[in-house]
Amino acid sequence: MTTVVRVDAPTSEVVVAADGRQVVVEHRSLPSRVRARTVRRSASASASASRVVVASARGTLPFAPPGAERLHAHLRTARRVLPFGPATTRGQRTIAPVTTYAYDPATTSLIATWSSGIGAVARPVARLHARTPVRSGMHLAQALTDLSSTSWLCYSDPGLVDLDPGPALRALRRPHLPEGNLLYQEADDVLDAAHHAGRAVAAVGSAGVLRAVLADVDAEFDAVRRALDGDLTGRARQAAVLNRLDVHPAQVALADRHLYDVPMGNEALFDEVDPTAASVAAAHWLRAAVDATLPDGDPVPALRPAATAEGVSLAAAAVVLGAMAEGVAPLIVVQDLVRAARMAARGWMLSGPADEPQVTLLDPERPSRALLSGLTRAIQVCFLTHVERCDPTEVDGDGEWPDLVRDRFDDLVRAEARRCADRLVAGAADPQAPG
Repeated sequence: MTTVVRVDAPTSEVVVAADGRQVVVEHRSLPSRVRARTVRRSASASASASRVVVASARGTLPFAPPGAERLHAHLRTARRVLPFGPATTRGQRTIAPVTTYAYDPATTSLIATWSSGIGAVARPVARLHARTPVRSGMHLAQALTDLSSTSWLCYSDPGLVDLDPGPALRALRRPHLPEGNLLYQEADDVLDAAHHAGRAVAAVGSAGVLRAVLADVDAEFDAVRRALDGDLTGRARQAAVLNRLDVHPAQVALADRHLYDVPMGNEALFDEVDPTAASVAAAHWLRAAVDATLPDGDPVPALRPAATAEGVSLAAAAVVLGAMAEGVAPLIVVQDLVRAARMAARGWMLSGPADEPQVTLLDPERPSRALLSGLTRAIQVCFLTHVERCDPTEVDGDGEWPDLVRDRFDDLVRAEARRCADRLVAGAADPQAPG
């Protein structure tokens, strides 16, 4: 049996088939599109009845998005501070800076670009026919960008979406096409985005373009899979600019090796490692730097003069050091800070006194990289403080005095970091478990 539910009449109708699939009946005279996002069977209703949740392309309706159950535990203790809730439509929800496709009308070329942490990489995908309408080329570029953004959600937000490359690639080859005014919509976001991209490819009408798009999308899916396995090389390097709560042990170990080579941080730490995992390692090394070079007690007052002189904020570092001093594992501290910033980006912040402004320590748009930057800068401030306290007569060796002090600082920090190496993996869990 098919149930017809009129939504926002006379804008559109949502038709829910007996097998649970959903289609949207759109009225051509209307300028905007209303899409059914979620259909949940009501336990108290009859088998033929359904409850439909609808999101408008023009705004956000006051309900949580599909798959947002992981946020509910946090939202129950949070206070909404913006005039809108968590985004619900695909375009609003997938803001990750992943592969972006662009169309060049002058050369009829479809191009893929993605950030590598130190700059953007560009790759030609296909050359469209000269008679292809510009609108069709731009529509294809946007559809592929949406597919990439949705696919990377399974890395940045595990549990929100699942990536199954097989059905998605088949959807690109044989997408759902309109039947009159009806169009099937898949409940799975990745699969629905693949069908949308497949319709855009079909509108171009070129078998060669289809083959090129399939190859590029398959490479994108492979990059997501490798990133999930802790391999951020090649195209998967774009994961280094994402904000992820979960950390892979291989990425923490890689960051630890980079910090062992250069305790004050190097470019590879920012360019080749997941920033959340790198922040876990940086928190461990910051604690080691403080314990090895500063007297017992609160290190923040000792670090503040050098930080002020260098214009460095110690806000995030102070929170990390304070929590670790109470026995909290670096992983837990980092995840809590990144989680709070991610919630702020969605318009939610932890409850506090009504007469006090609610703030987050990290940039909500890039919390993981902001935290990594703050922690490495704090290690550098620790070195500057060590230099001011260092007695030149105690530094022996051949070479310039600043280099000798730097070498001594690095050796002290390395020894302390190795002595407390167990702290680096404290609180670690299954890398595939939702965070």
